[in-house]
Amino acid sequence: GGCIPSLGPRPLLVTGDVSDPTLTRAYQSSLTSAVSRNKRSTATGRSVPGRGQSMLLSTGDTSDPALTRAFTASSSNTSGRSILLGGTGQKCLAIAEGRADIAIMNFLSSAWDTCAPEALVRAAGGELTDLFGRRIVYNSSPNPPNSFLNNCGVIASGEEFKGLQRDVCDEMRGDSLALEKLEPWGWVSGSNSGEENGDATGSEEDLAERVDRMLDLRQRTLRAGL
Repeated sequence: GGCIPSLGPRPLLVTGDVSDPTLTRAYQSSLTSAVSRNKRSTATGRSVPGRGQSMLLSTGDTSDPALTRAFTASSSNTSGRSILLGGTGQKCLAIAEGRADIAIMNFLSSAWDTCAPEALVRAAGGELTDLFGRRIVYNSSPNPPNSFLNNCGVIASGEEFKGLQRDVCDEMRGDSLALEKLEPWGWVSGSNSGEENGDATGSEEDLAERVDRMLDLRQRTLRAGL
């Protein structure tokens, strides 16, 4: 799936699925140490990025046009470079350790691919959402049209890049190709009619409001039974 890029010595924490409290403390200690070293490295070696400054975008190998637009949105306002890194876990670990700044996963990742890595990203101060900026919902018994797939994609960012992630998600909420991912929940692609998209008064509302309504509906279906 690709090699893991390195900015120098790094801790690579590999764990199994265990419930032993002693091992849990060991994992937490290892992560805390890694995050601490990452923050010291950031403070001394990398400035907080802004418009036109450098970032490292971690991507997967995909030809999906919606993801291509997300990649473009992520890098359009920076001078950073993109790396190909296979595996959802690898991308999220690179974010947590500060070796990547933004990571975009394809539409084939599943809940079990992101649930544990999301904890690492958030523990390191980062963010992980779908491409529309909504939290991933983990439901052991999803009701159709929901499934264990992360149908609306996944994007993760380091602590200093959460603002850029929000900008990308805002752009995706207005992107026709990205919005096609909402069709299983009732979105009508290529239509400007709010009524067709589940909103009888939509003709007086802008696209952003209609998209938010659809995303709210999807979140409610995802959380059904929790």
